[in-house]
Amino acid sequence: MRFSPARLIAGAMPTLIVLVACRCGGDSASDAAVEVGCTIESCDEQCRAMGRCYGSCAGGYCTCSTTCGDADGDGDRSDSVGDDGPDADVTDDQLDEFEDGAEVVIETRDAASPGIICRKVPKPRGRTAPPAAGFGPLVAHSNSAGSAPALPNVLELFDWSSTVRTVLDDLSDVTSDGTRLATDPTLDAAGRVLYVRTFFEDTSPTDYITHNELRMLSIATTLSQSLTTNQGDPGRTTIDSVTLDYPWVTWRDASEDTSYLWLAYALNLETDEKIDLVPRDSGVIGVGLLDGMALVDQTFFTLVDLETGERRLIVRRQCDDISGSRCDGRWGAVITPDWVAWLDSRAYPDCGWFVPCRTQIWGWNRTTETEAPLVTSDGMHGPRLAGRGPWLAYEDQRHDPDPYHNADDEEQTIYVLHLPTMTELRVEDWPGFQFWPSLYPNGDEYHVLFYEEIGTAGVVDDLWDCSLPVL
Repeated sequence: MRFSPARLIAGAMPTLIVLVACRCGGDSASDAAVEVGCTIESCDEQCRAMGRCYGSCAGGYCTCSTTCGDADGDGDRSDSVGDDGPDADVTDDQLDEFEDGAEVVIETRDAASPGIICRKVPKPRGRTAPPAAGFGPLVAHSNSAGSAPALPNVLELFDWSSTVRTVLDDLSDVTSDGTRLATDPTLDAAGRVLYVRTFFEDTSPTDYITHNELRMLSIATTLSQSLTTNQGDPGRTTIDSVTLDYPWVTWRDASEDTSYLWLAYALNLETDEKIDLVPRDSGVIGVGLLDGMALVDQTFFTLVDLETGERRLIVRRQCDDISGSRCDGRWGAVITPDWVAWLDSRAYPDCGWFVPCRTQIWGWNRTTETEAPLVTSDGMHGPRLAGRGPWLAYEDQRHDPDPYHNADDEEQTIYVLHLPTMTELRVEDWPGFQFWPSLYPNGDEYHVLFYEEIGTAGVVDDLWDCSLPVL
């Protein structure tokens, strides 16, 4: 099957407006809290120096625009960007409200283990759509500017080295009276961002359909191209599990055209070759990618060599290889250079991936080709697991009053495991609910991103970025 991703969206749609938020005055973010501010005059001067035009000065942030119809700075200066701290009152109408010149503090917080440094990513307190992703100094995430239903979840980029915030896709060209989302970002060293656009289209006064689009965007040029689309009934249509490891892209897909089967695909961006990773089959839980090797989480954890097409079944998802076991199995598999790791319910077989409880983490060593337990301490580990380089990161409820069940819990913590040394570190010991970790490389370091639930007015979360020690 051949597939061409050559349609450049930027050439067929209105020009994408990019808003760049700059911290005016002061150095780049450090491990200590930094207070900054700006004026209309200083913001206008800084924007012009960047080849852009004044947008607004709000919340201590200067917002520049690439659309210069109002280069003299007489346009709307009401944009609210920034963050007023962890104790802000959250309302349904507006989650961030600032006056020009207000101070902004990049918040840092003590981690639970030595060598870990945690900083909060500056962003509006609006609806979030995890997960976030990073590479080098860049963090990409999905976020709205408030809780109003009409506000879209835009694709936003934050640069720790310059403290510049950029809206990569504001979805202004999408016509929809309902939900508009730019989600599931992943990015690489060349400045490519892969993500999913989702919006609803009314088909009658009482019915609508969901549209999904897998899109790739260049940070340097803001040009984007559509890789694939689907549509169908809400709740049954999806594009997710997006991974980019050039020249390959992988994703999970369910649409009306495939009778809503959960399938998985790979696409070569250089040759346009599209590969069905699970031909004539369904039930894909997830798909991953590393160095031209796709990992499909299905009846078996299956490694697929994308160059040769060779398929290898490495671990059966069900626990019927364990005598007498009734467990629902293993799921959430991730691939790293040395290990394939997953969540495993063999210690408490009455639960499984639909209702996780006393979940452990196990792995398959890619060198020895043997299974081994990785995290078997008391409590529930998961239900989300991430892997990158030498690290695993996972949600953990061992400190919760009821550590065996994932049901409206009050306490959840982020842990990491350094695979070469089998060193487990608790990332944070903060009260409340931290969730949906992801990992990314930044030079010699690795970082873990995760969300902290901070409000009840919609889905309102803070995004944290914690650097991990070099072990």
